[in-house]
Amino acid sequence: MIKKNYNNLSVDEVKKLTDRYMDGNTTLSEEQLIYDYFLNADVDAELLPMRDFFVGMAKLSAIGNEKSKSADTSESDGTAQIVDFPRKKMRQVWLAVASVAALFVLTFAGYNAYLNSQSELYSEIYEGSYVIVDGERNDNINEIRPQIEQALAMAEHLEARLEANGKCKDSK
Repeated sequence: MIKKNYNNLSVDEVKKLTDRYMDGNTTLSEEQLIYDYFLNADVDAELLPMRDFFVGMAKLSAIGNEKSKSADTSESDGTAQIVDFPRKKMRQVWLAVASVAALFVLTFAGYNAYLNSQSELYSEIYEGSYVIVDGERNDNINEIRPQIEQALAMAEHLEARLEANGKCKDSK
């Protein structure tokens, strides 16, 4: 004899529905039957291990149904209209956008300050330096700094070679 339960579902029918549910092959109405069974029926001992899962899924489904009902639906054309974000949600979105913008501004300002300090530092170190290229004098430190640094590196290299050969005395 097959035991009958909620909504005239037998235990075997509930087992088949839960198997189909786990395989993703149930309709929404079949899922609602499963939820109703586990929420309202005297659940068979064999199906008790699944009860918590399906009660949780039923609650999630109920939350989803409440959210979908909150959308305004026009009965004349059957289209759903978007519901405005709650103010708290919009505040959170704007706070996130403002935070990202502030981070960008601070990063840009910090980088700009770093470049200015580097430019001032190089101006002090290489004050009065200039380069003549094709007969034109260029004393813009930002433009000639790589050439000055390359010339200094070559001078240090030559000095090291001369010291290694013993032809240069330490001027210190």
